Amino acid sequence: MPTSLYSFSDVEAKTAKPMVVNQAIKDVLKANGDSCYIDMERYLVPPGVTGSRAFDQAFAVMVLLKHDQKNGSFLKTAMGETPQLTERVLWDRLQAVLRGAGFKVSHGRLVGLLEAPKEDDNGDSGQPDID
Repeated sequence: MPTSLYSFSDVEAKTAKPMVVNQAIKDVLKANGDSCYIDMERYLVPPGVTGSRAFDQAFAVMVLLKHDQKNGSFLKTAMGETPQLTERVLWDRLQAVLRGAGFKVSHGRLVGLLEAPKEDDNGDSGQPDID
């Protein structure tokens, strides 16, 4: 029987799936009476805090990771096991979760609420502004 360098099953099990990551983000946002979202909101709504959308997005992810640490560190663990799961990717997943919950996100900022939340609503990209 031929051997392989990697175990497909092990690799697949260690790769953080978007839906699993999304659920972990939801759990962190809801934990302790929405305390993560409350701490994060000021970075998400216009005009932001730092004067740069990209910096505000980075700080929002840092708030998420800080609260994740208080709630079991699933996201931090997944980031260690899955090199593709970076802070930048967490921002994409975070904004997808916010949109799925019913927030309207435009150009990386919360600008209101959606009438009918859609999981697949991509709308305006949440890409950071690049100078």
